[in-house]
Amino acid sequence: MGQDGVLLRIVTKGAKYARNHNLHGETWTENCLVRTCFNGTVTTTTPNNISIPVCANGMPAVQVPNTCYQYACPCECMGWGDPHYVTFDGKYYAFQGNCTYVLVQEIIKKYNFSVHIKNYYCDMTHGLACPESLTIYYKSHTIYLKQTRNPTVNTVIVNGKEKTPTISTADFTITSTGIQVTVDIPKINAQITFAGMNFVVNLPYSLFYNNTEGQCGVCDNVTDNDCRLPNGQVQNCVNTAEAWKVISTKTKSTTTTTTKYCPCDKKIHTPTGFAAAIVFKDCHEYYPPENFYEACKYDVCNMKNATGCFSLESYATLCAKMSVCVDWRNSTNGLCVQKYTMACGPKVEETCNSKYNEKFVSCESGVCQVVKEGCFCPNGTTLFNTDTDICTPFCGKYKTCGRPGDKWQMNCQNCECRTESMGPVCEPVTCSTPEPCNRAGYEITTVDCCAQCGK
Repeated sequence: MGQDGVLLRIVTKGAKYARNHNLHGETWTENCLVRTCFNGTVTTTTPNNISIPVCANGMPAVQVPNTCYQYACPCECMGWGDPHYVTFDGKYYAFQGNCTYVLVQEIIKKYNFSVHIKNYYCDMTHGLACPESLTIYYKSHTIYLKQTRNPTVNTVIVNGKEKTPTISTADFTITSTGIQVTVDIPKINAQITFAGMNFVVNLPYSLFYNNTEGQCGVCDNVTDNDCRLPNGQVQNCVNTAEAWKVISTKTKSTTTTTTKYCPCDKKIHTPTGFAAAIVFKDCHEYYPPENFYEACKYDVCNMKNATGCFSLESYATLCAKMSVCVDWRNSTNGLCVQKYTMACGPKVEETCNSKYNEKFVSCESGVCQVVKEGCFCPNGTTLFNTDTDICTPFCGKYKTCGRPGDKWQMNCQNCECRTESMGPVCEPVTCSTPEPCNRAGYEITTVDCCAQCGK
């Protein structure tokens, strides 16, 4: 057997083969490691020429999928509050537009992917805008996300039909923690998170390098060119952000307003500012907090309400992504407290449906193995299914799905077993208005959850 054949067998059988055959001085690569056989002993080393780039956005470089030692900077665009933006390459700006805008789209269409954001004036007095909804376009799909607060209600509409997460298709997965809704697109390794006043768009550098445009800028690890017009000209970020307005053929907004800025004391101390400075200290080494702190002061100064909380919420989301869990809300003197159970809970919560758990909760993909802030069932109880808020210590008490299409009634709700959610979807029983009950011997009674006039 020639030398090439010997090396092939070495690579195939690895260290065990090398030790058994005492191949002195032979070197090969196996599982991304350099292995050398000397005197019957295999030593393992890593290449000494690994290049890890410094990321302009302050994020740590990540390994390119399906490679050994190639690293690239993640392209992460985020926005929050009234609203504040950080581009893919880390450039911060504030923009008060009252329309639908292109956050990101491909310059050369490869995946038919784009994200639009719709803003509205949440403070007409000062001309300040806030995010209202997010729309994701991928292939032939349209995914619409909206959140209202007090109470928090997430609306998810896929291709014109309202859905309840968790949803899994061949092209995407949608999950929710009650506070955040996340859309994962595995084929292009994209992730979009929306929490009403906050959004994050994550794209892989390896697939989208120098091929993005919009309010999120260019994914190329260069900050200076992030604010560009559709014609490619670089200008002031506020000017270029307005240029990415989506013009509807149905209605055109002609409303204009002037943003009024009030001077802020640079030494301003607020409950939210205190939380940013103290509670988040463990996260500072992973991502600098300055943009979020400045945005927080801006909101507290101009809007005089709790919108500063959204700066901290965005920073906490970023910290959780880097495995730094920050339970920050109780440090804001009640200003940012809302009803939630965990600062860093599971992205996909376990339910009474074992098949659902096997597919979503126990999966090893990036879709499942992260933590999120959200509303979760207390310890000792389990969520009945993703369509209800029922937490039960006895899953067997409730009917779980049998065959798709099965229907039943429970707690005055009509339920149906649906494939898309791998569990029952329930809606309140619809009742007609009862006739006047003024006949002798008759009274209003409840039959099948509906009020009726009867004996």
